[in-house]
Amino acid sequence: MDNFNELLTDIIALGAISLHIIIFSGIVFYFTGYKKQVISIVGKWGIPTAFLFSLSAMLGSLYYSEIVKLEPCTLCWYQRIFSYPTVFILGLALWKKKKDAIAYATVLSIIGWFFALYHVFIQFNTDIDSVLCPPNATVSCENIDFLAFGYVTMPVMSLTIFTAVILLLRLASKYEKEN
Repeated sequence: MDNFNELLTDIIALGAISLHIIIFSGIVFYFTGYKKQVISIVGKWGIPTAFLFSLSAMLGSLYYSEIVKLEPCTLCWYQRIFSYPTVFILGLALWKKKKDAIAYATVLSIIGWFFALYHVFIQFNTDIDSVLCPPNATVSCENIDFLAFGYVTMPVMSLTIFTAVILLLRLASKYEKEN
């Protein structure tokens, strides 16, 4: 990767780390007596924020595969299958003011989350053969195209986005029920 792509990757990795801190802090606040405040503040903006996270994940994955020319592995494709439609479902939910789209986007994100978790597991446990990533694939699911800050890889970022989207949509659903 050239200097621009390395800088962009570091910025995105910092964003993932920031999101880890925000998710952890939100969970702590939620379970330590600030449940209503978390639902009120985060839930109100849950759908638009989940849409923006999903959109940025889609654009980022397209940038790395189409511009940087990092070929996605099989597990990356599976994650994209569940991530990309979420952008359109949430975009339509915002446009049409349809709150029932939360359920559809949540289901897709949960399935994608499991693929991302499995991918992270495979990347950091290379002695385990992946059932979902064929050994004759042109790109191995074990490949780490970049490693930022000692643990942030593409699958870690994918897992982070899926986690954030699931939590945001869950809080948005609770907010809708309360208001």
